[in-house]
Amino acid sequence: GNDHRRAILAGQLADNCEALNGVLSASVVSMLPLTGGGEGWGTEPLDSTEPNAYAECRVRAITPAYFRTMGIRLVDGREFNSKDRGLNNVAIISRGAARALWPNVPHPIGLRIAAHKETVVGIVEDTRASGIDSEIIPYMYIPFSQFAPEEFALAVRARGYPMVLAPAVKAEVW
Repeated sequence: GNDHRRAILAGQLADNCEALNGVLSASVVSMLPLTGGGEGWGTEPLDSTEPNAYAECRVRAITPAYFRTMGIRLVDGREFNSKDRGLNNVAIISRGAARALWPNVPHPIGLRIAAHKETVVGIVEDTRASGIDSEIIPYMYIPFSQFAPEEFALAVRARGYPMVLAPAVKAEVW
């Protein structure tokens, strides 16, 4: 359907921009950091002995190079790859989300989140993505191939001065 087409388009856009001269990495994300709220899911762990574990997570749909593009460190598990399409839902969560959902589990890789039965494949460091002065909010990242919202942004990490790349990136978008 439309979601699938959008996911393919987003992936191609990120790949094409990454191939541009002077681009280190490029990714699509459902909403850029520091641009307000966005999708939020209240969720709990599926596999847990904690009766009250719960996290109110901001949710971002991303293509695989997002963390590299934004300089967010992976602290456990793996990043998304092109095989993460559909059949088994997967998620990467922030450290804060991992702590809220599994307070007594040091490595919750392979455990599942109740929202859409996502299996946790990675943990990334917490970010101040909701505002430099705001508290750290738990984040949950899911592959764009799993959830492809109509509106999304393109993030590009450039080797030199980023504005030099703007016309080429705009041309790719068009």
